[in-house]
Amino acid sequence: GIKSLVGGDYGIGGQTVGDTVGDGELIKVIPDVPGLGTWREFAVVPAEKLRVVPTHINDELLAQLCVNLPTALRLLQDFVDLRVDFSASPATENKNKNANATVALNAPSSAVGRAVLQICSAYGVPVVCSLRGRVIEKLWLEDAAALKLLGATLVVKDDLKRGGFRTNEVKELLKNLPPVLLALNCVGGDSSLLLASVLSEDGTIVTYGNMGRAPVYVPTGAAIFKNITAKGFWLTRWNARVGEIEAKKKRWHDETETDENGEGSPVAFSSDRQSPRSSMYKTLLGMIDRELLRMPLQRLGFDGFVETLNSAAAD
Repeated sequence: GIKSLVGGDYGIGGQTVGDTVGDGELIKVIPDVPGLGTWREFAVVPAEKLRVVPTHINDELLAQLCVNLPTALRLLQDFVDLRVDFSASPATENKNKNANATVALNAPSSAVGRAVLQICSAYGVPVVCSLRGRVIEKLWLEDAAALKLLGATLVVKDDLKRGGFRTNEVKELLKNLPPVLLALNCVGGDSSLLLASVLSEDGTIVTYGNMGRAPVYVPTGAAIFKNITAKGFWLTRWNARVGEIEAKKKRWHDETETDENGEGSPVAFSSDRQSPRSSMYKTLLGMIDRELLRMPLQRLGFDGFVETLNSAAAD
């Protein structure tokens, strides 16, 4: 027969009752596994599939910890060594002196794009953006200015005919920045072609979305003469792989715990050592608490949902 499934990855849980949290304790939780099915009003979920989050943060921002914010951090942390310790407090990082690379991205107004800009700004990593044109030039200039306030170093038109990153003026500006070693693509088509073209030698373009519903293009010259690498990222797969590794380490740790003679367990796993996911959330929540990461959202009912989606797609 056909199974009935509930969709949705984003969601915030309210009051939870169970042995691990105490009866009647008021807490907030988010899904700690992909595909939990959040498009419902009530759910009974095993505690191990949830992650407790601070109650003082608003729900709209907490919901983005499910996908958008972790995706942004993983894109910056997992593909190119930016010589930045994202686990350290941004205040303790030696801004602008450690970063050895510039990041480029398209769709900078998206949730992931805005998060990338703010994280890079906090840790001193330069970012150049390719922003789609608007119906009115004034609107494009306003949006470009807003992106610079978030941390963008340079914003160009995402337009192959107008040159984008390929114009002589932009090339001169890029000479004053570290080499572009990481490009983050979620559009595809001509936009990905422009994005890949700005990469320096041995650069990497990472695709994590396909808003343009078109194949990803890498210039032939860049692939041959610059040794450009193209990769992909999917947070669901990352969570699954990290979850498997953590489970194996925990089982191994449980089997090699301290014996009767007081022999210590191997160092390969330590219960007080943070897992990759815990470390990731600690970094993101720390930035939120310091107001270095802001993701304002407009709360809407289902009546205006489709209209708002269409409007966002037009932008």
